[in-house]
Amino acid sequence: MMGTAMCWLAMVTLTNAGVERHRQLSLLGHSGDKTAGFKKCGNPHIGDGSYVSCVGDSITQGLHTVTYPAMVKKILKDEYGFDVKVKNYGVSGRTGGVSKDWYRKTREFRSVQNHVSNVTLLMLGTNDGKEGVHWKHWGGYSFVTGLSKLLDPLLKKSSYLAFVTPVPAYSTVYKIQPSAVTTCVLPAIRSFAASHHLPLIDAYSPLESRMGHPYAHSGPFSTPCIKNPSNLLTGDPPKEVVTSYKKYYQDGVHLNTAGQKLLARIIVDHLCG
Repeated sequence: MMGTAMCWLAMVTLTNAGVERHRQLSLLGHSGDKTAGFKKCGNPHIGDGSYVSCVGDSITQGLHTVTYPAMVKKILKDEYGFDVKVKNYGVSGRTGGVSKDWYRKTREFRSVQNHVSNVTLLMLGTNDGKEGVHWKHWGGYSFVTGLSKLLDPLLKKSSYLAFVTPVPAYSTVYKIQPSAVTTCVLPAIRSFAASHHLPLIDAYSPLESRMGHPYAHSGPFSTPCIKNPSNLLTGDPPKEVVTSYKKYYQDGVHLNTAGQKLLARIIVDHLCG
């Protein structure tokens, strides 16, 4: 009889302890669920153990700075409670279109196909705006063909693929032409993503809204890259724009730490918003 009473007392004690623990968690804003207290992500492809592949050029790879892939991982952990593997497949100087520097020729492109990604982010195009290398010969240089040949293998290995637009260019370093990025590359990527019914993450507009238009004309030409490339403006953007780019850029093309963090925020907000 004594043993039965002691057993009953122990059960009551354990039950009370559980109730108290639940009460304490409630006061702290937790319910025992590891995602409690974190933001909710509306993307079913993002969660614990998800694999995110970031395909791109030096803006993805990073130039002497923290990278947006690393920051995407951190934001998903800190704000959404997800342990996500984010792999950086960025390669400096690579193009989306067919060229001697085509991304498809890299070992990183082969590597990204060795596994299935829950999410693939494809951010190329800045190097397609190089002076004298690509945009002056858009009549015979197929940017769309290059993207298509990149896209098909990636789609087979990804549950969710999104294009990320290039960011604005604010200098002619590395022979990048700001006007070519804006009037040739950007519309081509937007059109390509729409025609393939794929998500498009706009990294261009948020930076332009903070920095100003990358060169001085009222708007993009209608068809400068096919029929009349000589109409493209050359040289650096207006002086007042160039002097302010250092808030987000290292050199007017490559993002600094603040720029990479902003890019990561844009991407996560799109993925989970």
